[in-house]
Amino acid sequence: MKYVVIDMLEQLRVLKNADFRTACIAAFVLEFSAMTVIPIIPLYSKTLGATATLIGSMFAGYAAGRMVSLIPGGYLSDRKGDATVAGIATLCSALPPYLITLTANPEYFVLLRTVEGFFLGMVGPALYSIINRSIKSEQRGFSIGIYIFFALSGSALAPLLGGYLATSFSMKYPFYVSAILSASAGILVFLSVTKPQIKPPEPDSKGLSFMHDFAPFIKTTKGLFLVGIAVISFYSEFIWGMVQAVIPLFIQDILHAGVQNVALVFTFNFTILLVSQPFMGYLADRFGGAKMLTFIGTALMLCVLSLGVGQTFWQFLAFYSIECLVAAAVLPITRKMVGDMYSDTQLTGKAFGIFLTLSSIGSVVGPIVCSAFYQVYPSRLIFVVAGTVGLLCLAGYLLLLRFSRPRD
Repeated sequence: MKYVVIDMLEQLRVLKNADFRTACIAAFVLEFSAMTVIPIIPLYSKTLGATATLIGSMFAGYAAGRMVSLIPGGYLSDRKGDATVAGIATLCSALPPYLITLTANPEYFVLLRTVEGFFLGMVGPALYSIINRSIKSEQRGFSIGIYIFFALSGSALAPLLGGYLATSFSMKYPFYVSAILSASAGILVFLSVTKPQIKPPEPDSKGLSFMHDFAPFIKTTKGLFLVGIAVISFYSEFIWGMVQAVIPLFIQDILHAGVQNVALVFTFNFTILLVSQPFMGYLADRFGGAKMLTFIGTALMLCVLSLGVGQTFWQFLAFYSIECLVAAAVLPITRKMVGDMYSDTQLTGKAFGIFLTLSSIGSVVGPIVCSAFYQVYPSRLIFVVAGTVGLLCLAGYLLLLRFSRPRD
């Protein structure tokens, strides 16, 4: 254990890499910017007469805009340069928060939030592309863990500032701060990150248009395995969607616990995820590969099934803490595997765009499926349903693994 700690401290030298350090800072600032306004949007919209449905549409629009731009963002990163795309898209994402303060009609918030999500969706694959070309394979998992740690730190700290600004000054102030922070992150990336040389398209590639080369990309051996990796990540997002939509109801209805207990569950979730990321990334570098992802996928499915065993809230929390720890390993290992497959190509941005899109579908499907089932059968059977989805995802991953046969 002592050797592991010393080795991890030595691995922190990756922060000396200027491009990687800039990507981490940008992720922190962007997540801080986003979470500064997220707790305030419902309250501010309500003061302007927005209904609960309209407020929900603001968040749905943001998620939808972010999801549909992941693949185009990765595609443009490969063609125009990841630093250029990340910088410009981040700068553009600073405009919607500011425009929100200029209109008193909350219906426009839906459109503005969708546009903001669209630009931020393009940033994700571009930043992963920057990390992927800046860090060697043997340090990539640990580096991604550090990157996610920075991003989650921004998410954890920002709500405190947003609440302070809203109560001490005006509800518009968090939006001003969000716009300034996003613009600052865009300028930082655009000016600081090394811009790679982009090869022109091959003469016979018909310009490598988005519609022309998307299907052939998926049909390759690497493309098949990319989908397989995304299936496990999809399941992780599916479970997170279930946690958000159903677990609070389960805790109150079945375990007969209060709102504070619900908050404790989410606190445990983010704390475990935040603290464990560097270590999980370190393990991904040492043991990562197809076999480890098979183990993680199987363990995650079993952990989800075990959530229905606890008879008290504290028993449930113990099982849930184990599930969070296993789910935390999914983030660095899947992203490292995608990066390793495409580290020697100019398809890194598109690969991460496809991977993140397929993964994010789980965060949409999870709450819909689980909440619909729980509405009809409000019981512990919800974990059997989630476990069954996990079994299907694991089977799909193993099937794609067999056809693609990647080297571990």
